[in-house]
This record gives sequence, C-alpha cells and structure tokens, in this order.
Amino acid sequence: MLKNKIVALGNPFLDVTAPYDVVRELLGDIDPYEYFGATKGSSDVSEKIWDFFMKTKIEREYPMSPGCTSANASYLIANLNEIEEKDSEVVYIGAMHDGHVLGYRFIHGTRDDGFPKGVTPLFINDTDQGPTCALVIIDNGERTFIKTPPVDISIADLTKEYWFRERTIRRAPIDEIREARILLLNGYDVMSKQDSSKFAIKEANKAGGFVVLDVANYGLFSRSMLDFCDEGLRYEMVVASGKIDSADIGKFFRKGTEIFINTLGEEGSVIYTRQLDPIGIPMVRSIRPFKNQNGAGDAYIGKFLHSLMPYLRDDGLDDLLHDSSMLHQMGLSASFWAGQVCGYEAARIPMPEIAENYVASQTYK
Repeated sequence: MLKNKIVALGNPFLDVTAPYDVVRELLGDIDPYEYFGATKGSSDVSEKIWDFFMKTKIEREYPMSPGCTSANASYLIANLNEIEEKDSEVVYIGAMHDGHVLGYRFIHGTRDDGFPKGVTPLFINDTDQGPTCALVIIDNGERTFIKTPPVDISIADLTKEYWFRERTIRRAPIDEIREARILLLNGYDVMSKQDSSKFAIKEANKAGGFVVLDVANYGLFSRSMLDFCDEGLRYEMVVASGKIDSADIGKFFRKGTEIFINTLGEEGSVIYTRQLDPIGIPMVRSIRPFKNQNGAGDAYIGKFLHSLMPYLRDDGLDDLLHDSSMLHQMGLSASFWAGQVCGYEAARIPMPEIAENYVASQTYK
C-alpha cells in the first residue's frame, strides 16, 4: 500500500566544485587536466586527488556537498514539509547534509540530530571500501569530474579535517520502495548501477509508485534511458537539462511518461504533458547576488515534487495533467527555489534561511 513517502536514491559521493582558475592557482599554475591525467568534460579517477585535498584544504572556500540531485531535493522537500507541517515522509539513501557549512557526513542506518524532521536517512550496502569524493572543475560552463579511488583505510587515519566514508549502494530496501508514492533517481546513478536501479524502478512500477528520473546530461543517457523502457520499465516523470528535440520527448510519452520537464538555465524551463501544449516557465532570479547555478536544478525538482505530492495522494494527477494554469504555477514556484540556490556558493540553501526565503516564495505559490 502506498504511503505519503518520497524515496530518493542517491549516491555515496561528495563533491568539491571549484572554477578552473582556482584549481590551477592552487596547483602552482599547473594545468589541472594535465596534473590529474583527466580529459575536460569527462569523469576520471586520479590517485593525486587525496593529496590535493589534504594540502590545499580547498573545501574551506568551496564546501563539500553530496554529488547527486536526490540529496539536494530531499533536503529541500523535508524542510518545506516541516514549515508547512505536512505529513509526507522523505526517505533518502546516500550522502546527506547535516546543516552546517562544513560537516557533510554519511549516515549508516541511523537518524542523526543534524537532520531536519521528516528525513529518514538510510544506507544499504554490501561493501565498505573507504572514502570517495570528487573534485568538480568548472571551466567555461563545462564540468569535469575527477574522483578519488576507493581506499581500504578509515578516513580518520588520514586527517581530522574530513569526516566521511563510502558505502556502495547495492539495493534499496524493498519495503520502502513498495510503499513510496514517489521514487526519485539520478540519471548517472541509474546508468552506473543498472542492476539495482532496474530493481528499484521495477518494484515501484509494480506498486503503482510515481518514478521520477533526473538527467543532467540528456545526450549521454537518453539512449540507455529508452532502453530501460524497452525492457518494460516506466518513468512517470523525467527532468532533463539542455535543449531537447520534441521528437525525443515524444518517445518518452509513448513509453508511459506523464510529465517531461526540460530545464534550460537562464532561459527557464518548459513543462510537457501529453494532454497540453508546452508550458514555458521563466527563470526567477535570486534574492541574493548571483554566485553560480550549482544545485539550481536540484532545488527545482525538489519544489516541484513537493507541490506534486498532494495530487498523487488524492488521485488528482489526471486533473493536474489537464490544468495548464496549475502546472505553470508549480513550475514558477520551482523556478523560484532554483533561483535562490544561485545566490550561494554551495549547492544548497542553508537551513536558517529556508524559512526566510519561503516567505518570499509565497508570491510564486
């Protein structure tokens, strides 16, 4: 039986995101790609990353954050639930923020006092390989991921400055997925953990859950996503960035997708359904001075799903899919939250300012 529950499958990675020029300066004017043996725009592993983190302490200026949409979206949804006193539960599996500027941590099957009410952090694993994180270099708008290789020693043995361990996610608890009204997955994790992702999507489909897939790089994953559909799996909602041909979007509708959202950065976003004409949503600028767009899409998804939950709970989805005015309002509210993230260096709005920004968001509700 479905409950008012959002299950978000994340990953065990922490990211430090910094501009190319900053990383180059910290390396003594050495090209980062050459130093780490990486290719611009790719995802590579380097033995030199740990040494770089230890010597430069780059995370003091560019704080670590969970490296997936599910973490950021879960955090926002849980805080909005608390503010509005809603009874929906957020179950997150992966790395999560504890509310401090620094101090991201992994949760090993227990609740932590640093988390807002309504969050149940879980970590399901069958290996314990030690710490893993990534340096994300921003170079003219393009991201390059340089990851640390797993190691077999505790992070506490390396330094007191870092506090995290990797536990590779293999399978999420079946009961949680079967009860979830919404299952949120990240496109990269779906493709890199195909067996566990297929398991999760299949169980959610059988239970009648609403499966949401976020795809940051549509061109890289589109074919694999459709291949999953060919195997009988279904996503009720897809969120993808970058301009996408309408013919491609039509392929997902033919596979059972109900809502397709195309996020376009400064150009806003477009919401598609099978029943309505495309709904354009403008970008809403941050109340604070602009810093960067890291995490903006995650906040968009979090707020949109927060608004969507009542329609799923009350069997009102069909009415919503025919209501362009309400979908526009939901998109505008989501765009507001995406805009607020752009006013911070990190990928998440700090907890003390959630309520303050929430008051402003009522204009877009």
